[in-house]
Amino acid sequence: MENTTPDGDSYAGHFTFKGMLGKGGIGRVLLGFDRSIRREVAIKELLDRPGVDKKRVAARFMREAKISGQLEHPGIVPVYELGEKADGTSYYVMKYVQGRTLNEILMEPVEVGPEEAFRKRMALIDNLIAAAEAVAYAHSKGVIHRDLKPANIIIGEFGETIIVDWGLAKLWKETGEDEKDEAFYPWIELDESAELKTQHGAILGTPPYLAPEQVEPKFGKVGPQSDVYALGVLLYMILTGEKPYNGRTREMLQQIQSDAPSPSPKKIGRFIPPELSAICEKAMEKDAAKRFEDAARFARELRAYRSGRLVSVYAYSAGELFKRFVARNKAAVIAALAVMLAVVAGAGFSMHYAYNAEIARQRAEAALPEITNLSEEAIKIARQITGGTDDFFDGFLKDARGVKAGAVTEFMRSHPGVESVKIVPSASKKIEIGKAYVDDNGRHLFNMTVPLAGGAGKEAASMLLRFDDVTPVAFGIDPAKSAFQIWCMQEDGYIIFDEDPAQIGLNLFSDKLYANFPELLTFGEKIRGQPVGVGYYSFASKNDNGLMYKVAAWDTIETLGWKIVATHPYITK
Repeated sequence: MENTTPDGDSYAGHFTFKGMLGKGGIGRVLLGFDRSIRREVAIKELLDRPGVDKKRVAARFMREAKISGQLEHPGIVPVYELGEKADGTSYYVMKYVQGRTLNEILMEPVEVGPEEAFRKRMALIDNLIAAAEAVAYAHSKGVIHRDLKPANIIIGEFGETIIVDWGLAKLWKETGEDEKDEAFYPWIELDESAELKTQHGAILGTPPYLAPEQVEPKFGKVGPQSDVYALGVLLYMILTGEKPYNGRTREMLQQIQSDAPSPSPKKIGRFIPPELSAICEKAMEKDAAKRFEDAARFARELRAYRSGRLVSVYAYSAGELFKRFVARNKAAVIAALAVMLAVVAGAGFSMHYAYNAEIARQRAEAALPEITNLSEEAIKIARQITGGTDDFFDGFLKDARGVKAGAVTEFMRSHPGVESVKIVPSASKKIEIGKAYVDDNGRHLFNMTVPLAGGAGKEAASMLLRFDDVTPVAFGIDPAKSAFQIWCMQEDGYIIFDEDPAQIGLNLFSDKLYANFPELLTFGEKIRGQPVGVGYYSFASKNDNGLMYKVAAWDTIETLGWKIVATHPYITK
């Protein structure tokens, strides 16, 4: 072994050249040995190509090395050292990652049926979650990959997942950077082979993993959502075993930039879980604004599915929610059945017990469709309210961002629920929602601070809103006229709306009133941890007739983070 390449070029004295790992358009990767630490390393260096602006290519190469080196995450290959050979050629040394690419695993020939092949591919979901979390870390640092594909994800022998090749990575939060400045490669090749290579030039990325906005700007700006789209394509391939787009490069690009929706995995096989299909469809939305905002949200949805929790982007039917409730409460269901069986078993002792057992059986059978129907209606009511409230606040916030100091009175006249508005200095770019409270006059109020669109990030509208005036308009329904009892809770347990005024202003998790109702507290913790779902709890009836048993469905107002709960009592005796 020696410290020179086949071309006779030398590296730093402590590196020994061992062999070639791969070669691309502008560089190559060599296998080396670091004698100072005694470990194998990968060395990436530039190739000298005629007609290429070496200075600009070298600058981009160093940019790649520095971006990769700053992303310190177990799922991102670390950079150990930057260097320069005797002839001035730049190189950098990184961890030698051993394993197979996701592409190699997905392209393995299978000799089983579609369902069995699908079950085998499902083992890759954990690797996809790990990859998404590594990308989420990069997004948190302001970096987007822009070339996520199966060939750039390596899965090690012990399940480790590493994202490589950050050559097209971009600091997307930078200002003044023109995409055209990056298109300086004079060799623009459209590879028509099955294994498509990165295209340099007007388009940066690899079909069919390119987000629509990377091809056609009308779909949005290139940003974290572009990586989310590529992650959606990877999920599509795991679910279906094939790419969403096939054919010649130009044909794929035409499909990607068309207005037709992206392909849905649910059309491939009925055995594909609908929740995963919904996650995939959301990630692969053509309009960038309709996708998950970043890879972290995508990863959270996959983790929710993996752990058996509700997936927020999937609309569960009442039957599905009830089945999930039974599945997650098997012990209670089995115990109830055991009691029923014990009662039935004792029927031989007397006709009296036999009669009671029959009545219990009939009531138990009757309760199931009643609870199922109530669950379905409750989730419809909750979703109707949250949908209307989100739409209301979207419009309200749009008006609030445009309010000016001289137009406060007009703004308050247009929005009767606004108690007061002040234009205040603020450097924050986030909408801030204050905790609701009841004032001395019994009015239910909450504060909202909205950055002004024309304030250049220096001003915001600080507003005090009357919840009781906003609610009828925002909810879209009159809770008093609904057969369901409606209440609304902040994430911390503070009850900001209830048909019973005595409940407003209490905290579900800390107020002594609720300490004697552990089922209700458990339900509260459940809705705090899940965006949407159906549950059950008991509560003391107002006329002291014992416990009242309720079906309760909830949904989350995304704009505010509040939980809308629709409940209905059901008979158990």
